Amino acid sequence: MDLNFGEIIDQESRALQWKWREGTTKPNEINRLIVIEGINAKKIIETYVAKNIQPLCTSKSMQIYNIDNDVLCVAEEQDLNYYSSMTKFIEEFQIVSKDVILVSLQSLSEFKNDSKPENCLIRGINSKFNDIPALSSPNFISGVAAGVASNSIMHEKKFACYIIYVDIYDEESIKFILNHLQRVNLPFDDTVKIRALHHKSDLYM
Repeated sequence: MDLNFGEIIDQESRALQWKWREGTTKPNEINRLIVIEGINAKKIIETYVAKNIQPLCTSKSMQIYNIDNDVLCVAEEQDLNYYSSMTKFIEEFQIVSKDVILVSLQSLSEFKNDSKPENCLIRGINSKFNDIPALSSPNFISGVAAGVASNSIMHEKKFACYIIYVDIYDEESIKFILNHLQRVNLPFDDTVKIRALHHKSDLYM
């Protein structure tokens, strides 16, 4: 008896199956690779930054756009098992980029500090702006941002990483995020009314 069970596809491969827009090709050279990851990243980018732009390719948990010779990667994956493969895919763009900008949206409950927390704050690694405090121990970066930062060091490429800690995604916090994206030359559509995103605060959980 010939038993054919077919091809076995592991969970990671299934989650990271990429769908390319018809007629698109990977760029041979890009100005900047911009990676934005975290809770509500996809919603914020689709609503305010790339509203009328179709992504080059998509997977279950990531979208990649080409905007004015920059490649923008938006990731919302929360499963640690997928970060390595996602970082490896992004590396193909990273190798041909001149600069790398990372923005990681994290829960404010992850920020370790003795002072009274704000609703939204930012810390940086290799920040291009003097008014952004450096990320200090015991805080650290993780996820796709950490993988891309490590690859930048390995490939001797410039990178800057910004970690934005958010408690509640109200209008003020979203405006804070958008203003920072504009500072790194990723403009948003200011004609779109900023609205709060419903996300329960987990600061005191």
